[in-house]
Amino acid sequence: MDKVVHHPEIGKIHLKKVPSSSSIKITVHPRRGVVVSIPWLVRYPVAMRFIEQKKEWILRMIERQSRKIEKDQIQGKSIPPLGDGVVIKTLKRIITIEQSPELVLFQNTISVDNQYKVTSSKHNTVQTNAPIVSVSVKKDSATIIFPADFPTTPQKDSVESGMLNNALVKILKHEAKEVLPQKLEQLAAKHNFEYNKLALKNNLTNWGSCSEKKNINLNIHLVRLPEELIDYVILHELCHLKYQNHGANYYKLLDSLCEGREKELRKELKSYKLY
Repeated sequence: MDKVVHHPEIGKIHLKKVPSSSSIKITVHPRRGVVVSIPWLVRYPVAMRFIEQKKEWILRMIERQSRKIEKDQIQGKSIPPLGDGVVIKTLKRIITIEQSPELVLFQNTISVDNQYKVTSSKHNTVQTNAPIVSVSVKKDSATIIFPADFPTTPQKDSVESGMLNNALVKILKHEAKEVLPQKLEQLAAKHNFEYNKLALKNNLTNWGSCSEKKNINLNIHLVRLPEELIDYVILHELCHLKYQNHGANYYKLLDSLCEGREKELRKELKSYKLY
């Protein structure tokens, strides 16, 4: 059972009843936010009093993570809030996000719901066929253009932010299809691996995975990484074709394919974020 409350200083807090838990636990995550796990029989007011006692610690963690996120964004290791002027570098392209002052939808009377339906004071609700956010992909660049009716930097989880994110995903998918199947095929052939199928995924949990059926999944966000880390992730999954675990033999094989740099590359990969 989950419940969301809004604290005047902390902001949104997710309260989660956990039957197997024996104590109240607080985690502060850069993507999930503040999550409080509560034993099943503990009442919510008790949890709120506990949160109040830990308020200063929670605020410190939020501030620390904010500084870390900002540093990662500056270094290109995570995706910044999408908006006008944002630049994202991929293996093959520089993606630029631009707000067009000439593109005005319904003369500033527009609102957009979570089904991407456009409503305005001058028109009935319509399902638009024309893209509200446009995408242009060239050989070494890509551009996302959004209308003047949007905020310059839309709030996280807003419909406008979702539209910009969908446009970014479209570009990443395009590049992933250009890069990843060929890389996987080349590295598999070079090191004598045989896999079944490749699927390109967009998720926030891992860079890649390998199933017992020898199917390999690769995240489209890999194209945001340096090339040697892309190769490292692919080799990581190829080694799972032989060892479906992370035991000593698995890492010995992977390290040999990485020319003794496995630990170094693993550490570097951890500095990049999927979000």
